[in-house]
Parts: sequence; structure tokens; C-alpha cells
Amino acid sequence: MSNYKLVTIQPKFIAETVARTGSEELMDKATRSYVGLYDENTNWYIPLRANLGKKKPEGAFFETPFDTKNRHFVRPGLDFQKAIYVPIESVIEIDNTLPREQNILINERHDQIQSDFEKYVIEIEKYPSNSRDYLWSTVPLFPEGVEKIKRNIVKNVQPNHEKKRLEEIVKDFHEHGGELVNPEYINIDRMGAEYQEAYKRYKEQYPQEEIASIARRLGEMTGEEVSIEEMTQIREKIEKRKSENNRISTPAQVEKQDKSYTTAENKSVKGGRITDEMKKQAKNTSILDFATFYGIPLKKNSSDEYELVDHPKVKFSVRKNIFKDYDPASDAGGDVIDFAQYIDGIGFKQAINKIIAVDGSGSLKTNYEVQPFVMPGIFEEGNQLNKILPYLVNERKLDVSTIKNLAQSGLIKQTRNGEVAFIWADGNKDTGMTLQGTKPFSYETKTFEVKDDDGQIQTGWTLSRKGGKEFLAHGVADSKELALQESKNIQDNQRQYKKQIWSNSTTGHGFNFRSGQPEAEKGVMIFCESSIDLISYYDLHKHQFGKDTNVNYQSVEGVKDNILISSIERYEKRYSRLPDELVLAVDDDKGGKAFIEKIQGIKKTYGIKQIDDWGSKILKVDLKNATNGDGFIEKLEQLSDPESSKNPIIRDYRVINQIATLTFSSPNSKVAFEKLLNPPMKIQECLDKGTKIKIDPPFEGKDWNDAKKLSQHQTRRNVNKSNQVVPLPKKK
Repeated sequence: MSNYKLVTIQPKFIAETVARTGSEELMDKATRSYVGLYDENTNWYIPLRANLGKKKPEGAFFETPFDTKNRHFVRPGLDFQKAIYVPIESVIEIDNTLPREQNILINERHDQIQSDFEKYVIEIEKYPSNSRDYLWSTVPLFPEGVEKIKRNIVKNVQPNHEKKRLEEIVKDFHEHGGELVNPEYINIDRMGAEYQEAYKRYKEQYPQEEIASIARRLGEMTGEEVSIEEMTQIREKIEKRKSENNRISTPAQVEKQDKSYTTAENKSVKGGRITDEMKKQAKNTSILDFATFYGIPLKKNSSDEYELVDHPKVKFSVRKNIFKDYDPASDAGGDVIDFAQYIDGIGFKQAINKIIAVDGSGSLKTNYEVQPFVMPGIFEEGNQLNKILPYLVNERKLDVSTIKNLAQSGLIKQTRNGEVAFIWADGNKDTGMTLQGTKPFSYETKTFEVKDDDGQIQTGWTLSRKGGKEFLAHGVADSKELALQESKNIQDNQRQYKKQIWSNSTTGHGFNFRSGQPEAEKGVMIFCESSIDLISYYDLHKHQFGKDTNVNYQSVEGVKDNILISSIERYEKRYSRLPDELVLAVDDDKGGKAFIEKIQGIKKTYGIKQIDDWGSKILKVDLKNATNGDGFIEKLEQLSDPESSKNPIIRDYRVINQIATLTFSSPNSKVAFEKLLNPPMKIQECLDKGTKIKIDPPFEGKDWNDAKKLSQHQTRRNVNKSNQVVPLPKKK
């Protein structure tokens, strides 16, 4: 097996080779990375390129694609055409910092890459010496290296010898408890397909020896003696489990399968050797370090918050070292161990092992304590509103009287920077704050010329906020016009105004206010997604509620169901009763609908009457009497689609004769789905005591502020000119 390593080449060697050969085809980029597939006796090095281009002849490259948002990596791979033969003293080994997927691919496909490269070296001699493909290749510049490849090919055409050597390696591996005693047998875990074939032959040739070695190793790990007979039974059950069809049709079969593998699974858990020290080390590892180590693309939202580029609703706090998936259909959240399990869809033991492999794992100082909210001293004196009224009234079309009333109550303030502060209150206590910018962000795009690896001129571009230190996005396009268009497309999806929840704002709280009398006979709670939506809803509906109704308006600051639940608990504590009605006035979009579904539960949302439990991993749902069976099937598609959910909880489903059979990847996934079927406990308590739930989406608009703007445009266009606010003239 090769010493796969990543290197760079000393510029002196490149310069000397150019002088010796007169060739201009060698890559002279000082930072070029090369992959070494051979040992020091056959030291060929193949360059890694971000873009192989479209003109490479067949067989002259090996693609190494990986998931990335970096636009420089158009077609990454190994370029055989530009390979060089370098003496070991001119090679500088560098740390292997390749993206994880690319690194794994090169490791696993090493033998194939080496074989393809050797075929290319042999074939290049057959090209006409005046052809473009021959002239562009650097391989013919190193005849000594070509001869080495030829000798290697001849040497390796000894299949019987190689087969025997590999089987000896495997036998040595198993006979010594998973360790290789013979020093010749290194990198056993990277032997790829050849090792697997040798392992298969070894099992066929030495079945008892192979079973005995595994039984001995398992016994050593668990501290319990494992007989060859017991190991044989466990092995047979595991092999049977792998080959069985996972679509099980009867409860009896499910129960039988669950019992069949209890012994094997228990042995596996014991064999994991997850110690308390390992748990502590994993627990004290930064989520940011974990994500960076494994190449998970991140976007930095603030000094404390990051989100996953591929799943923007999954965010984590650097300071608290916890994550949360804000998708309303998900309950995922927790520490770094929960994060590893959720992101990779793996079990607890695997997560621990992955985390402790991270550089610097266990070094996080977890001294975080929840700090109380402290009102910052950032406000204008005298409760002035002159900077924020033009935005709130002219731009957002909110009623002047409403803004002034909320300001007099201390719920709206103006900062010295001219931002709106929506104050979160719990009675007389301030619990948090949302800042809303009143001036749109300014963006700037910069373009510049770049050359690709083939020397073609392209246009690079970067997008940033004016005055900002970080790029929001960057890329490469074929022309300046395309570069500007790509930048604009991304800019159009950026937030246009600043919006920030102030640090240490209390969890479970948000902007809120009340109308009506506290002792009123009827109690109503109204929930909107944002402070401005909440005020818009109030402006449009305030005349519908008389003094006989106590109305509590609550922003859920996005679609955070914990705020809704906590506000109901506070309502109950304050008034010694539950509300008579809950009005869900969230946005009329995918997120809002998912939020409503989560509060009501799947059964209520889709009108499902009957669900049958068929074991630890299967449910059957009768859709014959469902009020929205098609909607439920769409929901199943979402919950089983890895593009819609980071870690799908449904592995598979099928619908026959209006009976949906749901198969889950694990019992825990089934439990997670069952939690979605019914409302949260507090909501169920409200329903049991007669509380009504009303769904009130905005009309003719995406959110309630859109509805407010449209309503004012249609009905007050020529009437309420007094509602317009003119900015005060600047002082001379």
C-alpha cells in the first residue's frame, strides 16, 4: 500500500527542470499541492487542481468531487497530464488539510487512481510526439520515472504472490487481536478493495480461525469470555440482519427481529468502551471546532452565532456551546454530542469517538452561566421618537397612535443610532429586547480578473456590506456581467435591515403587550412572528375586541414554540386561568404552516383518525377518513427527504389502499415522530379545558405587515394623510 501524502515541490527543482527541458508545461505555482501515491523509490507526484477544465483527454485525470460552496472548485481532481517525477530531497511534505470527502475518496480509491495513472503513463508514449495532448503533458519529460512505472507494472503482475501476501496480512491482523505484529503490514485500514477481497478469501479459507480471533477480541473488550459457538451465532444473526428486507409486514416479525439481535447489540455496546473520561472529553469540545474539523460549511451570523450553510435553520452558540434546529418540524437541539448525532445521523458511541478525534477536543472551558438581562444604555434621552417614526409609519405603515402608546408604556424606544428597540416585558420587569434597524444595509460588489488552471481569464467577485470586515459571498464567473448577476442574486436574499436579539435576553420571552381589562370575562392570546407583525395585527383588529375581552399580544420571535408555551404558562400564573382562545397569526408560508402543525399536532392538522403501532420501527396510518390525506403524504415526503431535513426521521414509507406504512431508522426516530402527532402537553391541557385554537393567516400578503400595508393603501389612500410622518429637518 502506498504512502498517500500531500506535498509541495521546491521551486528550485521546477526551475532546474524548465532549464533542462525547455518545457513551459510545468506548473510553477509555488503553493501547488501534489499527491504522492508511491514510495520514495517511485516518487511520482500528481497535482491537485480546483478545476480540471473541459479539454482534458480521456484517461488523463481522476476527478475528486466533494460538497462545497466554494466556486473555485468547479471540477476538482488529480491531473495526470501535469504529473512530475521528483527526487525526494526536492519534496516538502505538508499537513493534509484536504476537505474530508476528498481525502476519504483519495484514500479509498488509491489503487484505482494508481492504476489509472500507470495506464496513462504507458499510453502517452503512443501519442504522436507533435500532438497537443503529448506536448501538453509533463510525463514524457521524465523518462527515468516512466521506466520506474513500467518496472512496477511488471513487478505487480504476480497475482498469486500478491493474493497470498494480502491473506497473510489479514491472518496476522486477526490472530493478534486487531494489531499487526509484522512491521511490513502497515496501513491495514487503507487497503481498500484488495484488502476486502483478501479478507473474504481468508474467511473462506480459515473460517474457524477468523471466528476464533473475533471471539477472543470481543471477549477482551467486554471482559466476558465469548465462545466460538456464541460468536458464530452472533455472526449469523448479523449477516442475516444485513440481508433481510427491512419492509416487515406483521407485528410478530418486528418483535421477532428485535429480540433476535439483543445479544449482538448488547455485546456491541459493551465493546464500545465509552468511558466517563471519554464522555467528559467529548462534552468539553467546541461545536465550532467539531464543525471546522469535519469540513461542515458554516456562515457566521455574529460573534456568538453560526449557522450551517446547507441547513440555515440549524444554528449554534459559540459561548453556550449548544445548537438548535429552528425548523418547526424539528425538536433537535443540545450539546456537541447531540450535534454530532444529529448532523451525521449516528449513535451515541460513534458520536463520542468522532468528537474525541477532533484536534483540541476536551479543551473547552465550560464556565458558561446564564446571565440576567441588563438593559443597555444605548437610548436617546427624553424618550424621543424622531428618528424611528418615519420608518415605522412611512415605511411599515403602522399607526402613529399605536407607536406613541407603546412608547409611553416603555415598550418601544429609540437608540442613539436611530434603531427601534422593542422591549420584552414580564409585568414591570424587562426581560429582553429586539433591535430593528431603520436604514437598509448598503452592499458592495468588487470584481477582479483571475486565471484558471488552464490560463483562461475569468472574473472573480466578492460581496460584502459597506464597512463590514467579512465577505458575505464570493465566487468566479465567466464574465463580469455574470459575476455581477451572481452577486446580485445573493444580495437579494440577504436581510435588508438589521435585526438583533440583545444578548442575555430571557429564553421563552419576546415582545408583548395587552389590551382590554385584566378581569374581563374572555381571555384571548394572539401570536405573531415578529414585533412589527404583532403591531400590524393589532392595528387591523383592535376594533374587534371590546372591553369585555382581555387580549394578550405575543411575538414568538420567529417561530419559537417555546415562547408560545412559556407565555401561556405566564398567562395562567397571572390570571389563575387558561385563555379561552389561542390565535395563531403567523406568516402564510412554509415556516408558519409548519409552526401551526407543530402546535396542533399532525393528527389534528391532517384529520387523521387511526394510527396502529406495529413494533419498534413501524407505524401504519389509515388515510381513508383523513380530511387531508394528500397533505399528510406530502408531510411524509418531507420527513423522509434528506434535502428537507438534516436527519430524516422516516427511513421509508409506502401507501397501499390508503394505508400508509411508515418505517423508521430507529426506535428513537419513531418516538420523535409520535411526539409530532399530538399537541405539546400545555396545548393539550388548554384543549382539554375548553380553549379554542384559531388559525388566522394574513390576507393577500406573506405576513401581517404586508397585509397592513395593503389595507392602508386600499382604504386610506385619500383619507388618513395625518398618519404620514415627515422627517424633521437637519439642524444647520
